[in-house]
Amino acid sequence: MTDSKSMLNVDKNIDEVDLKILSELQKDGRLSLSELGRRVGLKHSSVRERLFKLLNKGMAKIQANINLKQLKVNVACLALEVANYDRVNKIIKVLESCPRTILVASTSGEYNVIALVLIEDMEALRIFIEKHIRPLSEVKKISISFGEVVYPEYFPLKPLIKFKEVNKSLCLSCNLFSR
Repeated sequence: MTDSKSMLNVDKNIDEVDLKILSELQKDGRLSLSELGRRVGLKHSSVRERLFKLLNKGMAKIQANINLKQLKVNVACLALEVANYDRVNKIIKVLESCPRTILVASTSGEYNVIALVLIEDMEALRIFIEKHIRPLSEVKKISISFGEVVYPEYFPLKPLIKFKEVNKSLCLSCNLFSR
């Protein structure tokens, strides 16, 4: 049986205690350093030092994740077939900039870009696709699924103030995708 370090293929500078710290914070990111230390068997000062190292390495980020069901928004999963690698990178950069986008992945297979975008309703989805995705000459084919995120319950989002400003009418006048 392999240990969790080899299964995850993590940085050699990360040990089992660091993985335990990260796991505990994933369960409850509001844990005090004292409570976190108690759970992993260290003094709070040692936990603080390890946590700062993990944060500085970019292994973790402490943030508020949002419950999409409570926001009463749905998501659209867009699978895009993009012409070539250079154009894939262009599409990814544009999607990353959009306040609606919550996930972008470069993939292999028939579709080489996958994106999850926040959508209020079918009309907003239609406007987003027709105004921003269909006009992109790099996109050869689109597959669209509309629904809700079931898991995870809480999701990392861009600052909500940015999404609050986005609505169907703003999507109609947005020039982000016309670069």
